[in-house]
Amino acid sequence: MWDLDGTLVDSAEMHYQSWISAFSDHSIPFDRNLFTRTFGMNNHSIITTVLQNPPVDLLERISERKEILYRLMIPTQLRLFPGVLDWLNRLKDRAIPMAVASSAPHQNIADSLHTLQIGAYFQAIVSVFGRPGKPDPLVFLEAAQALRMPPERCVVVEDAIAGIEAARRAGMKSLAVLTTNSPQALSQADQIIERLDLLPPHAFDCLVASN
Repeated sequence: MWDLDGTLVDSAEMHYQSWISAFSDHSIPFDRNLFTRTFGMNNHSIITTVLQNPPVDLLERISERKEILYRLMIPTQLRLFPGVLDWLNRLKDRAIPMAVASSAPHQNIADSLHTLQIGAYFQAIVSVFGRPGKPDPLVFLEAAQALRMPPERCVVVEDAIAGIEAARRAGMKSLAVLTTNSPQALSQADQIIERLDLLPPHAFDCLVASN
């Protein structure tokens, strides 16, 4: 199963810029270090990391504004990472079921898949926006259930520290791509690859077989 942001799609800078704008509307500083540390978390976790115990109405305003700004960028700025389309086709040709499992709002996922015309590759789309996000394993467990696959037969492709931890808690193998974090930060992953176009052809088989 696939994480969306930073894994399938090259969206990190779009998220960074939309967070900066959303926070700056309230004169709240936000820098790249904070962004890297929180990328992959849901909005609630990100905002409460930046602001200790923010009022609920402020949290909701910042979150809503950020997502509006981000979605405006999708049609013109969103791109797939190198190797993604080749792997989607390869796995589809082998009839291996795939899911998108993300903390992003469902509308963000839908807009992204539509813009990039990759929605047909996935048998399940799971968003836990507004519910416990990574590192909670909920999103991956729900995706596995939707695919009717036991967790031990699932491989999670992720770029975020929180996502790798969520995969571990879900009892799934994880493949980390170095689009957002260093190898040291993602050292808990079962396999680390710089880019998906460098991934060996039997990588997923080997990960599942290692259980």
